Amino acid sequence: MRGSRTESEAPRLAGGEFLTAGQPALPGMSDSGLASCQDPGRPPARRRPGSHVAASSLGFPRNVRGARHASPVRVVRRPGAVVASLAGLVVVCGAVGGLAWASQTGRPAAAPGRTPFVAVPHGQWAAVPPAVAAPVARPVSLQIPAVGVRTRLIRLGLTAAGELQVPQSTTVAGWYTGSPRPGQTGAAVIAGHVDSQAGPAVFFRLRLLRPGDRIYVRRADGSLAVFGVSTVRMYRKTRFPTAAVYGPVPDAQLRLITCGGTFDPATGHYLSNVIVSATLISARSAKPAQQQAAEPG
Repeated sequence: MRGSRTESEAPRLAGGEFLTAGQPALPGMSDSGLASCQDPGRPPARRRPGSHVAASSLGFPRNVRGARHASPVRVVRRPGAVVASLAGLVVVCGAVGGLAWASQTGRPAAAPGRTPFVAVPHGQWAAVPPAVAAPVARPVSLQIPAVGVRTRLIRLGLTAAGELQVPQSTTVAGWYTGSPRPGQTGAAVIAGHVDSQAGPAVFFRLRLLRPGDRIYVRRADGSLAVFGVSTVRMYRKTRFPTAAVYGPVPDAQLRLITCGGTFDPATGHYLSNVIVSATLISARSAKPAQQQAAEPG
């Protein structure tokens, strides 16, 4: 009830003690428990024992009776302790807030550095089918309408010196058997002469091809592989691009090779090579009648 405060309602002092009427006042406070409002720049004036500070001098009414509590306005004697208390309160609040945020999902967060457990999905597993390359018949003829080439293809190997053989005749071209068949993954190689003492040879106009021109290779089973020219380049024989011509490639490609550049009368050979690179566009299957008449690949 009003007017009868309990001990718990009385204002606390430092150390958790209560200020009551029966206790002596702290330095700088009156016997009635009211804070002194003297100038903080001067030490408090001495007073005789038993003297009291008038309540009116502190701005309170004179008719205040039986006041047992200290003034609401207190002089802060230890500012360092107050700052430390406030800092501790901030740390506690931050810790509580972080704990609430971490537990908002209803389950504890995973420890740092540990991978969360994920169950393996259910279902049947199927093995990857092995890659099976479709058989490709050997090439038997070559046609390049853009430069007027129409020739059968013979088989070419390597010489005793490890060099690519060339056809004995200047009127035919040859497929190098050490390379993939036209249409298989890899670079198929076909070579032919550019000319002879008798005149132009089968690949005389090969250097005139342009990107996009079509090359048609007929195979032994009657099927047709169609290639599109990608590049036409000339290299000196001393700098022949072996890796670019014979090296592995991810798809089906074609290389056409002949001589070109400057002719050296002393050796009777050209100093350079013309190399045409082409990529497979389509492969047309043979008709049933052609398949029956075709020779085995």
